[in-house]
Amino acid sequence: MKARLKYPIFSFAPKGNMIYVFRKEELYTTTNTELLKKRKNYIVVDATGTKYVEKGAHKVKWQGIFGYCIRMQGRVISIEYEYGDNPEPFPLRKLQELVAERYPKTRWFKEECWNSADEFRQAIFACKTFEEVADILMPE
Repeated sequence: MKARLKYPIFSFAPKGNMIYVFRKEELYTTTNTELLKKRKNYIVVDATGTKYVEKGAHKVKWQGIFGYCIRMQGRVISIEYEYGDNPEPFPLRKLQELVAERYPKTRWFKEECWNSADEFRQAIFACKTFEEVADILMPE
């Protein structure tokens, strides 16, 4: 199934700790061939609070000159995702709980200058929209 996502979106592996934020479709649909091989059953939550499960992706076209691009390593491609047939609601509170549990375990957490995991959790749970959560994880 193809989906029309409302950005920003949150993308994460079912078991990993890293949560990726994409603000634009172009960034989400551009990757290199090596990273594409590693993505399996990633979960995507869009700004409407809908959860999709990636079931696969296929190359649409090469980026740059035959996939070689100065700004990224490896051969760069534009891709199109296929999602499972049953998107589900994913409330803001559930996303906040997931982010509060997983993100402090990443190596990026300390680099973002948070004093403590509690301070981070308070900031996440104070958010009223998906966009506010995205702003904390990836400021514009």
